[in-house]
Amino acid sequence: MTQILVVDDEKKMGILIEGTLKDAGYSVRTITSGDKALELLKKTTYDIVITDLKMEPVDGCRS
Repeated sequence: MTQILVVDDEKKMGILIEGTLKDAGYSVRTITSGDKALELLKKTTYDIVITDLKMEPVDGCRS
């Protein structure tokens, strides 16, 4: 099953995206912090990461 990580500091947006993807049959984890997402990605592999580009202090533009 495809593993998807959703990163968005707007909780409602994350819930909306997560629900839509779960309804389509995907396994989804939602995080509201770029820092937490980076820590999670050190331990877990995801097939797709969907991220908000504008978050503080770490955003989707950081390489």
